[in-house]
Amino acid sequence: NDYDSLLSSDIDAVAIATPPATHYEIALKFLEQSKDVFIEKPMTLASQDADELVRIAEANQCILMVGHLLLYQPAIDFIKNYLERGHLGKIYHLHQERLKLGRVRTVENVVWSLGIHD
Repeated sequence: NDYDSLLSSDIDAVAIATPPATHYEIALKFLEQSKDVFIEKPMTLASQDADELVRIAEANQCILMVGHLLLYQPAIDFIKNYLERGHLGKIYHLHQERLKLGRVRTVENVVWSLGIHD
């Protein structure tokens, strides 16, 4: 694997932006070497794998973080601040629909790709 040489290097952290099916295996190897890990979403494809990564990160005192790109988009930040300032008053109900622009990704489905944000 291309990342094997990094496992024994003196780097402090890695960012994993590979196909989701590889996240668990790669993150596990780096956490076992006490490297901090940033993983693009989804963290893993099985909750028990995610739980195990969290346990290993805690045991090795590593940072384990999952990327949630929509949290940092200017439009999302604007809406959040707008609502927090009370410009719309008290919200009782919110309905949101995503536009279907066709299948963009073939590696994972819409639940894995966007569901985390909704």
